[in-house]
Amino acid sequence: MQPTACLNCAANLNTSNKYCPQCGQKVHLHRLNLAHIGHEAVHFITHADKGIFYLLKMLATKPGQVAREYIAGKRIKYFSPLNFFLLMVGLFVFALTTFHPLEGVNLKKAKEQVQQVPDVVKRERMLKKLDRAEDASHFMAKYSNYINMAITPLYAFIFFMFYRRSRYNYTEHLVANLYFAGFGVVIFLVVILPYLILTKDSPHYLYGIYAFLVFEALYRAVAYYQFINKRGWKHFLYAFLISSLLVYGWYLASTFLVSYYISHGFEGIL
Repeated sequence: MQPTACLNCAANLNTSNKYCPQCGQKVHLHRLNLAHIGHEAVHFITHADKGIFYLLKMLATKPGQVAREYIAGKRIKYFSPLNFFLLMVGLFVFALTTFHPLEGVNLKKAKEQVQQVPDVVKRERMLKKLDRAEDASHFMAKYSNYINMAITPLYAFIFFMFYRRSRYNYTEHLVANLYFAGFGVVIFLVVILPYLILTKDSPHYLYGIYAFLVFEALYRAVAYYQFINKRGWKHFLYAFLISSLLVYGWYLASTFLVSYYISHGFEGIL
């Protein structure tokens, strides 16, 4: 039966309407079932416009163009940068809490070995360090979403300051960095995470972290080179230097803080 009013906004309908003239919702709606939910999920992920697969393809090959076109007004063509970023961060948190890839060593096994140390004072000191290492790992897993949400606006601000003479304002730099950071998470989950899991108790474990840092620096440099859209090796070198400064600077600062906490705790400076 043809409804006389839109079920979404209550606007009046006539028999010729297939969609509500006010809100655009379909006039004829089927009762919800699992097939409907599955169709919506597949459409959400794979639809050519706004689809994640299309976005990932473009971010892998033309990240700067994605940001430029979205800022220029092609909002329907691409998946929302904020939604994409939050979705990737959510998957990142799930991966950390499930697989614990950033622990690097088997802390339980390490504690068992430390228990064999005959010197009581030395043993207690080593156990405290391992406890703090475990706390740091749990903190990173629990709050990595907030860390990513904080560091991305900071990256955007620094890029904005270095490119303040460009035509883009801070918000537009933030949009670009949401896309770039989100794709970085994808590479971490697909490539780096399996390597870290397989080499968790191996001396080769850190190679995965170093490889990801190299990727991040190069990818952001290419992305910004395309985003600013100024040709020439000097412009690429400029983008690479800024990207390297941010990526390696953040890594060194965060590594120092974590190492200091594991070795000494923060009791003496708080």
